[in-house]
Amino acid sequence: MERLIILIKRYSLEKYVLSWAGAFRLLFFQKSDGFTIEDWMELNGKMDKNFAYTIFRILEEEGYIYQKDLKFRIKDEQNLQRFLELINIIVQIKFSNIEENDNVLLWTVPKEQLYRIPNEISENFNYLLSWLRELILTANERIIFLAPYFSESGIRQLLVNINSVTSIKQNLKIEFIVSDMEDTLNKKAFEYLINNIRLDNNNCVKIYEPVDKHNNKLWFHAKLLLVDRKKGYLGSANYSERALSSQFELGVPLIEKQANALVTLIDFWIKNCYLKLKHEIR
Repeated sequence: MERLIILIKRYSLEKYVLSWAGAFRLLFFQKSDGFTIEDWMELNGKMDKNFAYTIFRILEEEGYIYQKDLKFRIKDEQNLQRFLELINIIVQIKFSNIEENDNVLLWTVPKEQLYRIPNEISENFNYLLSWLRELILTANERIIFLAPYFSESGIRQLLVNINSVTSIKQNLKIEFIVSDMEDTLNKKAFEYLINNIRLDNNNCVKIYEPVDKHNNKLWFHAKLLLVDRKKGYLGSANYSERALSSQFELGVPLIEKQANALVTLIDFWIKNCYLKLKHEIR
């Protein structure tokens, strides 16, 4: 994956990735006996042949296509489609947006409310879900999600990006801290996560909850996403579909000093057994 991303970025071809995917999909259904690179190039307009050969070589080495009798075939059309969709998500990210923390606020706002808000107000906000998705993709070492509540649909909103980053980064640690794993909403959310997360490259996931739940009262109410001790999010939104998509939520990006302090606090909780490990996935 990384080689194809580098190639696309180097030659500024981000806008073509989905059309490549569409061409492969069309050829899969139209030419069941296989297709040539030239067939694929015809569907993508003007393209340097050497560049097309490079794309095919990468996809062949990655195991998405194979060659037989001088023609190419797709091993699994849906897997190739998902792979190129992941590539498209990653190459569209403008990581400078994540670095510009000082002048941005984050929100989820209902559509019916958005239309009533003047542009001079809304231009000060970025959409929370989009910003979180981009933030996840910047991780190199560690991601921490902390919230009282997660939902299956909320996990689903972020899982494409989580799976994207685990596919290209090595030794990445992803930790979830939740108020109560046995809560019905949380239980379903993490069952979905466990069954659908893809871990390669020696990556792992750990799920924690407080040791002392204070008679089923919330031990914490904060909502955080922390990445590499360098950046993060603090706000009102749980990791549920409503919070990330349709109800009014606010948040702020965190600078390195703030993110580092919060990771240090969480590590203190773990080291001193305020949090217990409930599940580990490798």
